[in-house]
Amino acid sequence: MSSLREIGEFGLIRKIQEWLSGSKSEDVVQGIGDDAAVVVTGKEAKEAWVISVDAFMERVHFDLLYTPMRALGYKVVMATASDICAMNVFPRFFLLTLAVDNRLDDVGLIEDFYQGIREACETLNMVVIGGDTTTSVRGVAIQGVAIGVGQQEEIVYRKGARPGDMICVTGDLGAAYLGLQLLERERKIFMENPRARLQIEERYAYLYRRLLKPRARTDVLQILRGLGIRPTAMIDISDGLASDLLHLCSQSQVGCVIYERALPMDETARRVAIEFHLDPTTAMLSGGEDYELLFTVCPEDARKLEGHPDVTIIGEIVEEEKGRVLVSRGGKRYALRAQGWDAIG
Repeated sequence: MSSLREIGEFGLIRKIQEWLSGSKSEDVVQGIGDDAAVVVTGKEAKEAWVISVDAFMERVHFDLLYTPMRALGYKVVMATASDICAMNVFPRFFLLTLAVDNRLDDVGLIEDFYQGIREACETLNMVVIGGDTTTSVRGVAIQGVAIGVGQQEEIVYRKGARPGDMICVTGDLGAAYLGLQLLERERKIFMENPRARLQIEERYAYLYRRLLKPRARTDVLQILRGLGIRPTAMIDISDGLASDLLHLCSQSQVGCVIYERALPMDETARRVAIEFHLDPTTAMLSGGEDYELLFTVCPEDARKLEGHPDVTIIGEIVEEEKGRVLVSRGGKRYALRAQGWDAIG
């Protein structure tokens, strides 16, 4: 019998799909295996409900030593809504479950958390429609559910990429991971000397913000619609570019070639990576929590995106037998490997 550590998060998801394989309905267009589930209300329905759920556990997904409660609430909404955006659908509704232990006995802190929820929902034009609160034996546990409603013909899955498509990413990569490294360094200093104060330096503000207050890219969905572009496949970058690109390729049964020189990184993030003796490219490929969109488009649509400030073309889709490859700045080819976040590991 395999252990959870051996099979990892996505190995476990595949097993869950096997265990629940008898649970089917003609109303389910997409079940387990994509960023969100897609459900219709009947065979002739043109609209579909797109639903995603995310769990957030203290000291696994966040640390209250350096995460303000308002920022935590904001991030929970944005991270959950990002999965809906990855289906090319705008998130509309949100539900929340919050479990807290007796350390959080201050109503003001709970109010801060819900203010963050409210701020994020207002930013995304979402509405909170329900949830639950309960007691936790230890730590804070949160579950968010995001729901979008979209035309079936507009919904994009991970499985649609084809050879010849161009690979695109939004924003920049690696900054959230490097913000985490900075804050974990301060945490270590504090744990060794509780009298020390966390040093939150203004020059690193962008990196802190990318970690603590990410943005679900509804703005990019607006851009794509304005340009008349429907991606052929899409996923959000939560586990790291390499991991998520490999998921997209596996679902689409294709290979890929991406170019190191094309990967977008903020200059502050690059400097901090070097300060921590980390390879900037590794931070971009494996860091995670960027909540940017990774998508593929046909060559005609790619031309519409060339030079766009919010989107970078980083490579192309190829036949599966050609492999999944990173081309270095020096022209060497390396097999793309998934070394990003694993919720089980």
